[in-house]
Amino acid sequence: MRTSLIAIGLFCAPFGWAQAANQSGIAHVAFRVADLETARAFYNKLGFDQFFEMKQGDRTTEAFLKVNDYQFIELYPRTDPAQPIGLMHVCYESSNLETLHAEYVKRGLTVSEVRKAGAGNMLMTMKDPEGQTIEYTQYMPGSRHFEDRGKHLGSKRVALLMVGATSPARDAAVIRAFYLEKLLFTEINHGMPARLRMPGDSGQEVDIAPAGPDVKSGILFGVADLKQARDVLTALDMAPKATPASNPTLLTVTGPDGAVISFAKAALPDAAAQDYFGNWPVGASPAEIGKRVAAHFVTSPHQNLTRIIYPEVCAWYGALTFAHLSADKELLDSVIKRFDPLLLPENAGLIQRTPHVDFSVFGAVPLQIYMENKDAKYLDMGKWFADRQWENPRPDGLSPETRFWIDDMYMETIVQVQAFRATGDPKYLDRSSLEMVAYLDKLQEPIGLFYHEPEVKFYWGRGNGWVAAGMAELLTSLPQDHPRRARILEGYRKMMKALLQHQGPDGMWRQLIDRSDSWPESSGTGMFTFAMVTGVKNGWLDAATYGPAARKAWLGLAGYIDQNADVTSVCEGTNKLDDLDYYLARKRRTGDFHGQAPVLWTASALLR
Repeated sequence: MRTSLIAIGLFCAPFGWAQAANQSGIAHVAFRVADLETARAFYNKLGFDQFFEMKQGDRTTEAFLKVNDYQFIELYPRTDPAQPIGLMHVCYESSNLETLHAEYVKRGLTVSEVRKAGAGNMLMTMKDPEGQTIEYTQYMPGSRHFEDRGKHLGSKRVALLMVGATSPARDAAVIRAFYLEKLLFTEINHGMPARLRMPGDSGQEVDIAPAGPDVKSGILFGVADLKQARDVLTALDMAPKATPASNPTLLTVTGPDGAVISFAKAALPDAAAQDYFGNWPVGASPAEIGKRVAAHFVTSPHQNLTRIIYPEVCAWYGALTFAHLSADKELLDSVIKRFDPLLLPENAGLIQRTPHVDFSVFGAVPLQIYMENKDAKYLDMGKWFADRQWENPRPDGLSPETRFWIDDMYMETIVQVQAFRATGDPKYLDRSSLEMVAYLDKLQEPIGLFYHEPEVKFYWGRGNGWVAAGMAELLTSLPQDHPRRARILEGYRKMMKALLQHQGPDGMWRQLIDRSDSWPESSGTGMFTFAMVTGVKNGWLDAATYGPAARKAWLGLAGYIDQNADVTSVCEGTNKLDDLDYYLARKRRTGDFHGQAPVLWTASALLR
């Protein structure tokens, strides 16, 4: 459950850093309650199961109830009559707390250091001008929340998604301004209560209401069918109030201590999306495979002894993201340490600075390292490549490195997207989206696939894989309201539909996608799997349609990884040639970074 569009208010956010994809939505809402058992029973009645609690001796200090795998309600029993009842805080999920922390510090906000909380996730906190706590969390593998995925999902939940929270404020105008100006929320309505949409693509909101004796904190849930929700709440004797009464768009019930629990119609992502990417066979989980392939990369020599070339860059990027997402600090340190020799003067020649897409992509790695350790020398190195790529743009605004080979749809976009992620500067998304739309308009065939080059009329697997991966990376960071997003999403979905039709029964795609007589090829399959997993998880693709295909592809790909963590059946480097036999006779490599890279990307995508 990652996104929602609330039917009672569709809205847009400003272009820029605020739309960065590392804010995913509301993670939990925490209440202090007068009586824990009464409050727990109320939410249990709504179908939300408790999945764990924290205790001091025999006393429960905190109860965690589950809305879905990413959203929770936390209940804290009052231990002193002087403690106020009601909302304690709202917590927001981030995919990269360190990056968010750095951005907030840059904005002049006072935020805590990022630390590991008791349940095993990363946590960062701040206070609003009235002293109200605001939390941010990053779910981590091994945490209680992460390990409970797929469990304690009540079969009778009235709602499957939390889409908002209400917070009273003594001076609502001041708090509204803080959220808008400092936290970069956007205003849905004008007036009070102030409805504010959080940064990112979730569409989730916080309502700031002027405090008063009749104003209570609360939760807003999204439901697919408001009439059905009304019938269920009525059957539960909760006496839902409908607004307006004749054709309701909102239902409310009174919760513990007067909390206002509301339900609005929302377009919900398919809950099945979570089911396809868990319960892996032993040895086939993304955590196991990713660790093996990333650790192998650390000890692998450069595959070209005279220069770092793009397949190694792509594998390096994947090893970094996997180490980060798996919270494996030792692995992350070793992947970064592998880069250190390149900083020595005697090894400077390994880094190619000639203007060319295959060399400019190198910048993606130091940019990722910067996002991990905040060392400015990596930022400077990565930005040099991103900015040099657009140093003298063509009259149409495209990079001078443009050549309209489909490989470029990854090579040219990823370094720009990484520069945006590291700096928050929207110019990098403008560049990469302009390039992507130009390539889509010129190269995508009516069936949704791409010839290797306009005059070479073969649907080469890995060439198309670069396209799929490039679009997935760009869409992950491109704001919902960006003027080019709709065109790129259209091209992406068109391609995914075509790929679905050509997937083999073994889960693999072929060296030439539309020819069943060509051999199953692992690098292209890995790239398609990454793109498809990313689409299902972000709600761009229907989970029931694409989830099984993505799962089958991952399991098929896992069978091509040998005992040495080398990916087998990888097509060798391939130039363009308008000759069928040329593509069918390409050699199959083992351990080539072209194949190692997309396995790491996909393992990362499955952990996100």
